[in-house]
Amino acid sequence: MIKLSVIVPVYNVEDYLDTCVKSLLNQGLSNYEIILVNDCSLDNSGLLCDEWAEKDARIKVIHCVENGGLSEARNRGLVEAKGEYVTFVDSDDFVAPKSYQLNLEMLESNPEVDVIEFPVNIDYGSRNAHILKPGNNEKVTFVKWVERQGYCHCYAWNKIYRRSVWQGRSFPKGKLMEDLYTIPYLLSSVKTIMLSDKGIYCYCSREGTISRSINPRSASDYQQAYIKLYNWLLEEGFAGEEVLDDVYLRLCNAQIVLRGLGVNENIPQRHIKLGRAVKSKMPLKAVLCSLLGHRYCSFVVKMRKFFKK
Repeated sequence: MIKLSVIVPVYNVEDYLDTCVKSLLNQGLSNYEIILVNDCSLDNSGLLCDEWAEKDARIKVIHCVENGGLSEARNRGLVEAKGEYVTFVDSDDFVAPKSYQLNLEMLESNPEVDVIEFPVNIDYGSRNAHILKPGNNEKVTFVKWVERQGYCHCYAWNKIYRRSVWQGRSFPKGKLMEDLYTIPYLLSSVKTIMLSDKGIYCYCSREGTISRSINPRSASDYQQAYIKLYNWLLEEGFAGEEVLDDVYLRLCNAQIVLRGLGVNENIPQRHIKLGRAVKSKMPLKAVLCSLLGHRYCSFVVKMRKFFKK
């Protein structure tokens, strides 16, 4: 039985794909598969995928007939996956040696755990690089994950999931910020999440990637994802007032970016109590939001324009 399926969407990454695949072959595992989903690359990425498949029987290649984007490539990989567990890797990133082995061992030792989240080196290769460690091998519920602001790092790729939790689920087609649209809702359906301190996913800092491209579409998708998350957490009762304040401030940040790009979209109204605002992780923004409500967004945009003059 295949223990783990590693799904790797591939699109125009000929300069990075070898590093990625080599890292996946250095995980201390034997009974796993690497699924390279070539999303109609315009460079030599597709050829490289085929060459890797010839070298190692654990590597499988899917060549898409039309470019569908990251979400569709991941969804295609999920359909083909045969492993008891599944994980995702972006093809311009890589994974430190034995990260999967160490975390799979913990999953095997804790059968009640459905998802394990492990450390990330954020912006690897840049001066801003830093390690995000989700926890110290403690087991938490989804509500506790939310309380710890897990939604701030709800990446798809620094987690290993029981494949069964993806039954009937997929990434949204045509959306940017697809992880934020998907991962919180997936995790809300699982019994137990483990926050690991073992292994590391290296999220590489590269200019021109989707996550670094700020334009009206990406900013709008980001804002809408946070609006959806805020309304859902509020309606389902998954979060306390302090968490809701934090999520609201993050959607306000997206609104500010959109307003700066000349786009104004409606957002929910929320009153942040001044006492909570002062104790917030974003105290200045929270206090302004407490005093001005959603008008805080337009105020910040006007101030930025004023100081640019």
